[in-house]
Parts: sequence; structure tokens; C-alpha cells
Amino acid sequence: MSVAAAEHFENVNQIFFPAEIRRIADVTTQWRVRTVLYKSLLKQKFEIFSISQNLRDRYKQSENTYERAWILDALSVAPDNISFIRTEIFQSDIPVIRTYGMDGLCGLIQSDRLDPSVKSRLVEIMKDAISHEDAVMVSLAAGVFANPELNLKEIIQDTTFLHEALMRLNLPQDYEAAQEIIQAIKYLDGSELLNTMIKLDAQPINWTVLNRLTTHPKAKIQTDRGEITIELFKFDAPGTVANFVELSRKGFYDGKYFHRVVPNFVIQAGCPRGDGWGSSDAIIRSEFSQQEFDTGYMGMASSGKDTESCQWFITQSPTPHLNGRYTIFARVVEGMDVVNQIQVGDKIQFIHIR
Repeated sequence: MSVAAAEHFENVNQIFFPAEIRRIADVTTQWRVRTVLYKSLLKQKFEIFSISQNLRDRYKQSENTYERAWILDALSVAPDNISFIRTEIFQSDIPVIRTYGMDGLCGLIQSDRLDPSVKSRLVEIMKDAISHEDAVMVSLAAGVFANPELNLKEIIQDTTFLHEALMRLNLPQDYEAAQEIIQAIKYLDGSELLNTMIKLDAQPINWTVLNRLTTHPKAKIQTDRGEITIELFKFDAPGTVANFVELSRKGFYDGKYFHRVVPNFVIQAGCPRGDGWGSSDAIIRSEFSQQEFDTGYMGMASSGKDTESCQWFITQSPTPHLNGRYTIFARVVEGMDVVNQIQVGDKIQFIHIR
């Protein structure tokens, strides 16, 4: 609840009592609340130097990867922090740090009334990111180049670097990055060579795994906060259930983080990168059914139809707007109180299929 309250200030045009909000941010022990409030104040250009320095100090002192990632995102609101963020994302070997920092800079370059010199610096950072081995950094930067509102056609005369980056990608893991690069190339030089979207072949359903399950199979998800028991819908989503069972039995989910928590909406986990961009070595088909997203239902994360892999989410409230868009493959039968306690950075210890 406190996180949701703090996020309110991110979306207001003016904070009427910035000094009081600063005081709350300085004393709270909740890192998500603190970081969101600091980011809100930076957006209002309130005490930019002091708050930026405070955030940088916390970044260096924190041992929490997600807190450090959120701090980079918050710092990106102020152009004076560009050099600091650039250094961190290009030197770090932690995907979450790179993703959040890069995403923040991508947001900054799309800001209104950005100084031309700052925009030029950011364009160069985006070009460097395209050459990086991290496909997520490539994807985020390519999305900037494909944005017609930024009007980068005159700045980017040669798209060779984008073509080279496309050839370095590995599918299906880098599917989203490939799509972003294709759109960037098509926008910048009007190439018709890449006029079709890349198509991925989904893995077949493992009927052997599925047929060995009971009629109403259950799984126990042991987390840092406690145990969550789910019932799997093997008849509504056979391919998804078989995939989840296979990955669970291999220990794929052991130690994975809950990387996304939106209060009163969803908790999400299963990303091997920990930033929401990772996948397993295969994709599976979407399986839409008559099931509907109520409280405690599990769905597969995706970037479009038939692009599901390993990430899943659990709803904390009824979410009818997700119906027909995401595969529903299970529901929580015990441990909803645990679901509601999960925080960003909590881990799955193991998943046991009953």
C-alpha cells in the first residue's frame, strides 16, 4: 500500500509540499518507497544535486541488486546523472542493473524540451548499446532509433551497426531485440528487405509428462515468504502445464526472483535474467480458454501471441482486462496470504509437483 501511495507522486504535475516528501523519503526504511519519492522530487527539479548525491551514495552502499537498479532508474530523470548511469550499465555484469539503467536513459531521451547537446550524448550511448552483448540493451536502444517522434533520421545516416547487431542475436531468446532492430532499420532507411516479421517455432506438447500427472495436479511453490499451493489446469492449457512441470522438475525456477510486483495487481517471476526480459531455450504456444483472471490465477507472461516461455504471474485481484490475452494455466488454492506478502527481490526456493 505504501508503494502505491508513493507512486502517486510520480504522476502528479506538481508536488505542493516537496520538503515534507523529502523528509519522508529520508527517514523511511522501505527502499522502494524511498526511491520512488526521490524520483518524484527529481522530476519536479527539487534539490536535484542533493537528492542525486544521496541516491548515488545509497547505490554504492546497497547490497540489494533491485534497490540499486531502481536507483539508476530514478537518477535517469536528471540529465546531470547521465555519465554516472552510463558508467554503471556498461561496467556491470548484472542484467538487472544494465536493464534498469538503460531503460531510464531511454526514457530521458524521449523527454520534452531536452537540450540538443544532451540528446546528442544520449544518441551516442544508444549506439554503443547496440554493439553490446546484452540483447536487452540492444532492444531498448533499437526502440529509441525506431521512434519517429525523436526524428533521428538525419542524425543516423548509416544503419550498418543495426544490421550487424541483428546478425549477432540468438533466437528464440533474443526475439524481442530482433523485432526492435527490424523496426529501427525499416524506419531509418526504409528497407524492404526486412519486411516480414521473424517467426518462431513453438516446441510441441510433451504428452508423456502431461499424461503422468493426476487429474487435478498441484504444485507447491516454496518462497522466502512461505508456501504457495497451486492447482494446474492440465486440460485448459496442456502445453503450458507440461512446460511448467518440466522446468520445475529440472530446478529451473529454483533461486529465481520475483522481479515484478505491482500492488493489488500481480507478482511475476521465472525470469533467468531477473529483469523481466529473460526466457528459456524454447517458446510455447498461447492457450486461451474459458478461464478468467480472478484473484490468485496464474498466467504466462508474453510479448505477443505464441511467444510464451518461462515467466509467469499471479494476480492479486480480479483482472478481467487480461482475459483472452494471456494463457491461464493454474490458480492458487492455498497461500494467497503469501502471494500478497511477496516483494521485489524475494526468491523462489523450489517448486515441487505433487
